[in-house]
Amino acid sequence: MANNIQNFVRSAFYIDSKNEETWQKVFKHEIVDKYNIDKLQVVCMAIAIGYTDNLKLKGTFTNNNGGWLQQVRGGNIDTILRKNTVALIVSIAVKEKGLEILDEDKKIIQNISHEYANGGIKKLLKILNQEDEEKVITTLYSYMKKAAK
Repeated sequence: MANNIQNFVRSAFYIDSKNEETWQKVFKHEIVDKYNIDKLQVVCMAIAIGYTDNLKLKGTFTNNNGGWLQQVRGGNIDTILRKNTVALIVSIAVKEKGLEILDEDKKIIQNISHEYANGGIKKLLKILNQEDEEKVITTLYSYMKKAAK
């Protein structure tokens, strides 16, 4: 199971190896399981939390070949969730660096979201571990709404 999680994350989104254990705890969390939150949604939540709370954290991101942005270029963007993920990644990069970022290598755009997710994943785990499940869901929804503005 851990290998599948690792392979999924690495095939679409790259994490700092220092945070792999935290990602695995989040992916296996009982609330994630109960509400059928898929791995891509977890990635979006980590990005949104990192971005909203300015938790950008540099790291060493392996296998960086463009991730979700590479899928767009290959024509493999087949779901609304994937389209929304790419929109989140690109919009955060544009908001942070300006429109000229769109002329940069896709790895630069992708790394911005990697750094926000790298900073946001530990807070996501902390949110999931709150006692009140309703508060967890409300908090996560609030972060996603703020990041979408």
